[in-house]
Amino acid sequence: MERDNKGRFIKGHSVIGGFIKGQSSQFGEEHPLYGKHHSKETKLKMSQARQGRGHPIPQETRTRISLARKGIIFSELHREHLREAVRNRPPIGKPNKIEQSLIDLIKKSNLPCKFVGNGEVWLGNRNPDFINTNGKKQVIELFGTHWHPVFDVADRVEHYKQYGFDALIIWEDELRKPDKVIKKIKRFLGKC
Repeated sequence: MERDNKGRFIKGHSVIGGFIKGQSSQFGEEHPLYGKHHSKETKLKMSQARQGRGHPIPQETRTRISLARKGIIFSELHREHLREAVRNRPPIGKPNKIEQSLIDLIKKSNLPCKFVGNGEVWLGNRNPDFINTNGKKQVIELFGTHWHPVFDVADRVEHYKQYGFDALIIWEDELRKPDKVIKKIKRFLGKC
């Protein structure tokens, strides 16, 4: 059995000059369009043909959204839209089940924390879930494992640090052991 130029077996074909007999040899540098570029006129025609087939959201809006997500630009209008979105989430302005379980734990332990995840407090473009009510600059964030990747923790802590706040992240899985969560919160609130 014969092999082609790449070492593959060729059944019933003869190999001539590295190519199978009857096969085109126009690959790479031998191809007639190798190294060719479109002229300015052709590029303009192609661009005009693509008009109207772009993204449905204007580029300016996409850029603003992208920068806002990174925390670079955040106008008061954007903040108000976010506040409305948080306030209007179902049920309106109320904590979800996981947040409610942490609220119950905090109330049961008489800890100086208040739920502000309804849009009541904004630090830059972030709305923390809980804030210390004793005047210390401390916030507590409750992360759902489905919604927050692990690398969100450092990003969130660093964001609140810009505004002079210490941040504690509690994962929803930790709520299975309420005693440990309460100890963790007490240690956090006791520092500073």
